[in-house]
Amino acid sequence: MKTLAFFLAVALIPMVALAADSKSIYVVDMQRVIDESIMGKAARNNMQEEIKTEELKLSTRKSELQRSQAALDKQSSVLSSSALQEKREGLSKQERELMRDVQDKREELSRKNGVEISRIVKEIDAIVEQLAKNKQYEFVIEKDRELVLFVKPDYDLTEQVIEALNKKKMDF
Repeated sequence: MKTLAFFLAVALIPMVALAADSKSIYVVDMQRVIDESIMGKAARNNMQEEIKTEELKLSTRKSELQRSQAALDKQSSVLSSSALQEKREGLSKQERELMRDVQDKREELSRKNGVEISRIVKEIDAIVEQLAKNKQYEFVIEKDRELVLFVKPDYDLTEQVIEALNKKKMDF
C-alpha cells in the first residue's frame, strides 16, 4: 500500500508542478467528511445499533449454550455413555453453528457498512465534482497523509463539502 502511495505521489508531482502556478489544487479529507457529516454520523449510529442488537442475540444464544453445557455436566453421572456422547455431540454442533453465525454476522455487518460508506462517498464525489466545476478548480485530490503532507487551509474544501453534504437528505 505504501509503495502504491509512493508511486501515486511521484506520478502526481508533474501535475502538481504544472498546476501550482494556477493555484487550483484543492484537497478534501474524505474520512473527516464521513466522520463529521450528518450522513456519516447517522450511518455510524445505525451500524452501532445493529451491532448491539446482533451482539445481544448472539450473547443470548451463547448463554443458553453454556446453561445446556452446565446441565449436561450435572447429568453426566446419571446418563449412559452413549446418551452422554450424543448430547455432547449435539452441544458441540450447536457451538459450531454459533461460531459460524458469529462469523456470518460480522461479514454481513461489514458488507452493510461498506455499502453505506459507498453511498456516502458517491454523494461526496458528486458534491466535489459540482464544486470543482462551479469554481473552476483544476484538481481536487483526497487529503491523504501519504500523499499530502501539508495544505494551506484556503485550499482545503473539507468544511464546504461537509456543509453541502449536511444539506442533502439521504435515507438510512
